[in-house]
Amino acid sequence: MAEVLRISGWSRKVSAQGVVYYTKRGSNESRWIHPGLSQLIYSLSKFDNIRYAAYRLSSKLLEVQVVLGSSTVSLPLTQSVLAHHGLSSPSLVLDSQELREFLNDLYNRATRARGIFSNHANHEVSTEAMASFVEQILDPAHQGGVTVLGLKT
Repeated sequence: MAEVLRISGWSRKVSAQGVVYYTKRGSNESRWIHPGLSQLIYSLSKFDNIRYAAYRLSSKLLEVQVVLGSSTVSLPLTQSVLAHHGLSSPSLVLDSQELREFLNDLYNRATRARGIFSNHANHEVSTEAMASFVEQILDPAHQGGVTVLGLKT
């Protein structure tokens, strides 16, 4: 897990609609996207000098995968955790808290499956960053929900 995801100086808040956002302590600055995720996305410019678009894109995607820790998560494990949480209906909508509970369980089981019993705090950091990533893609209007179908695709 990369240190870039740690968000010291920022607080996680939840809007009246149940949407997570972040505020910088000591200022009026707020944002929808996880501050560490913002830094990660900004850092992807280091791959911009790769000549061919396919290689450039794949390098960026691999970097995101490694930093978010999703390379340890297999498809069968994801299916198992979805079933464990009763997330079988494609139209079911998860709120921010439910999404984070699912992702935290997924990260915990992925590390246990590899025989690693890592620090719970690392899972919380990865979970929060991944949840923000998923919400930016599947709920860009910040309506407060992500469908199970969206998670599965």
